[in-house]
Amino acid sequence: MFSGDGRLIATVSHDNTARVLDSATGVFVGTPFLHSAPVSSVQFSPNGGEVLTAGFDGGVRIWSLSNSSGSRLMVRHLETVLHAAFNADGSRILFCSHDGTACLWDAKTGVLLTDTLRHDGLISFAAYVSNQAEILTVSWDGMVRL
Repeated sequence: MFSGDGRLIATVSHDNTARVLDSATGVFVGTPFLHSAPVSSVQFSPNGGEVLTAGFDGGVRIWSLSNSSGSRLMVRHLETVLHAAFNADGSRILFCSHDGTACLWDAKTGVLLTDTLRHDGLISFAAYVSNQAEILTVSWDGMVRL
């Protein structure tokens, strides 16, 4: 995943880390972002100052690129989180899980903002629609919901 300005690349790994690299040099920037299980998703914040990670440990975390003291927010889900994303202004986090749920959270407080969206199979992808008022989910139950 490239940062908005293209200067950084974020990667995920089954070694329980997400890393950021300088796109021009390929050199790692800062320390790894650590989960207790493989990391499944990474995204830069809209302002480029933070990284959102999610993993098989059910953790969804926001990490500062300027401060390596750890994550500033952690939401714990009971199952593997497959994908997580910021909305366009970075105020909300959407994530989807192996248990067939998708959730929308406040990125500053970690408070759940909506009822949990459900499918009959795992949700492999969730995204904001361009108007930011709707959410698209894709599930292994064969359904795509808006």
